[in-house]
Amino acid sequence: MVRGAWYVALLGTLSVPRAPAQTVAELRQRVQALEARHRTAAAAANRADSLTTGATDTIRVGMLTVVAAQPIEKPVRRGVELAWPAVDSLYGDAAGELKRWTLVVWDPNQGRVPRLDPPKLLITVNVNWTAPVAIDPVDVSRRVMSGSAQALHADLEGWRTTPFHRWLEPAPAADEQRLISEAYVELVTLPTHAAQECFSGVLERCRTVLGAAPSNDPRSRWPTPDDRRALVQRIALEFPYVIRTREPLLHSCLNADQDCATLLGSIAPEWLPELVTQQTRNTLIRHAVRLGGRRGYQRLLQSADLPLGVAVADAAGLPVDSVVASWRRAVLAARPDVVTTSRFEGWLAVLWGVVFTTFALASTRWHRV
Repeated sequence: MVRGAWYVALLGTLSVPRAPAQTVAELRQRVQALEARHRTAAAAANRADSLTTGATDTIRVGMLTVVAAQPIEKPVRRGVELAWPAVDSLYGDAAGELKRWTLVVWDPNQGRVPRLDPPKLLITVNVNWTAPVAIDPVDVSRRVMSGSAQALHADLEGWRTTPFHRWLEPAPAADEQRLISEAYVELVTLPTHAAQECFSGVLERCRTVLGAAPSNDPRSRWPTPDDRRALVQRIALEFPYVIRTREPLLHSCLNADQDCATLLGSIAPEWLPELVTQQTRNTLIRHAVRLGGRRGYQRLLQSADLPLGVAVADAAGLPVDSVVASWRRAVLAARPDVVTTSRFEGWLAVLWGVVFTTFALASTRWHRV
């Protein structure tokens, strides 16, 4: 038991030989300090031991039902209260499916992990009774969000590996804003012409970059000869076995763009890189769900076999170009703040650079012998 371990530790502490120079007052202070530690350890042991007694509380917030041990009920409740607005905001009416599920918050100190069958789902947390806050409500909220996603998609086979990974997990508003800002950075820094034209406002290129175009023709995804030539060289360097049987085309590709296009068209799609990361693509899907209102995510759930462009249009209830244009405006508006300095700070930095350079050049290692 946890309580026994604390007693052994306490006895071990008391068994340390007394220093010969200690006075009665110092001994009294030492005993009082040990008694205070004992009370703290005993209280922590009581709380930890109570996790194994089976005493639990049921927490209901919105459509979420969460079961937690009584000693951690308050921080868990706060975590669920933080999680529900994000779950409801993303899933809308689809979150009604969560009503039949029970999320069981479990700490490893409770003993053997129970086996739960649907509609129950285990959420593992770490409780640290020696810390000022035994369990972080923000961490609980993130785990509850993830558990809600698992529960909502439990009946969808292979939902984690669906093309484009369009099944989404809730996230705090601050995280969603960060993701859209990172999408801006990626769009600005991508070297391909398609990404540059998307940033300039060509919606067709935005659809191509995001994987929402009606065709995956490599010539539209890499629209210029330079793009195609650079891609062929990259594939030859990273995956030489993919084009080993096409070496004549590989050599002629350097001078004939038609051969590059033919070579790329003969490569299986899974060997061609994505133009943007999955994270950026997910910002488009989230944006479409937001545009679609309370039923947006329900319509997305029905799009498992549809191309991404059709799926986001169905989720938003708008033409795909309208969805992409709205997403692009949101990305441009999320441009990260640029750190600027005043003229005085700039000259001060230059001055310090001169000072350090002067000292460096004056050091003995630069002197001639």
